[in-house]
Amino acid sequence: MTLKMIEGFNNLGLTPEKKFSVRHTGYGNIVADEIGGRGQVLKMGNQPIHIPLDTYLTSGVIGFAVKFMDQPTGSSSFCQVYSGPYACLRLNLTKYGGLVVLNSLNNSIAVLDIKTDFYIWHYFEIKINAISDSSSPADVIIKMNGVVIYECEAGEDFMYGVEPYFDCLHLEFSELAGAYFDAIYFCDLAGAKNNDYLGDMVVEQITPDGNGNSSNFLGSDADSTDNYLHVDETDPNDSDYIASSTPTDLDLFTFANLTGTPTLVHSVQTQARVVLNNPGLRTGKIVTRVDGTNYEGDVFYAGIGHLHFQHLWEDNPDDAAAWEIADISNAEFGVKVES
Repeated sequence: MTLKMIEGFNNLGLTPEKKFSVRHTGYGNIVADEIGGRGQVLKMGNQPIHIPLDTYLTSGVIGFAVKFMDQPTGSSSFCQVYSGPYACLRLNLTKYGGLVVLNSLNNSIAVLDIKTDFYIWHYFEIKINAISDSSSPADVIIKMNGVVIYECEAGEDFMYGVEPYFDCLHLEFSELAGAYFDAIYFCDLAGAKNNDYLGDMVVEQITPDGNGNSSNFLGSDADSTDNYLHVDETDPNDSDYIASSTPTDLDLFTFANLTGTPTLVHSVQTQARVVLNNPGLRTGKIVTRVDGTNYEGDVFYAGIGHLHFQHLWEDNPDDAAAWEIADISNAEFGVKVES
């Protein structure tokens, strides 16, 4: 696997704390993109939020869409790539729409002679390649809307004084009207696909619309008749739910069809929101069922409090080929109790 994470914020009313509670240091709101057609997006003001990875990357690409809703009064940070607790690369927007690249010491190393328009979407992609140690310059290339706007020159040290990896994207915009963010991805540079710039994309969320092949969990209504009705909301809550403490119990669901017609599906990411309601250890797996066969994801470990777990299938596990719209429409997805 080379695609590590995707996020589209397509959860109306879902505040980022509910999902990014492990390492976030700020807040934002999920709002409708009334002009631009991207569905639900993250609106950020002058309080930052961290979008973390669950692994460390020494090489990879980070992509995200941004729309600036206000003109900065000076030079305003909107993106920082983090290595542990420290920023190793920063992008600032200037008063007149220019861009400034800064390193881990917050020193300006490039003022880019380009114009970034306000009130329209732009797609940024940052490639950081071959971080060998904390004293060696990283190879950095930045694209905006598919065009290279900056390449690291010899001797420019982004990683000075920080660890030789990156693991987090930090978003903010200090102006009053804020900025909108959407369609975030992290990928490494390994493997046969999703191993380089992916370009501007759309992340679409679909939710359960029916019971699947298996309904072993007990619903909050004390039966297992229509379990999908307890997990079909776009804004997760505890007013209804499904539960099980029995190993091998499995609930699968059919899902609504995609509303878009993509020519290329980079990945299908299934997400489960899990809470352990008593002390102890429980493990589970995210499962998909394709063409009559179940395919299990990696083991996750439930804990006290709400945790979000994802599993990415870059290819259809049934034939190891790229997902097609019909594959997704006919597949089932769900959760299994492992132990």
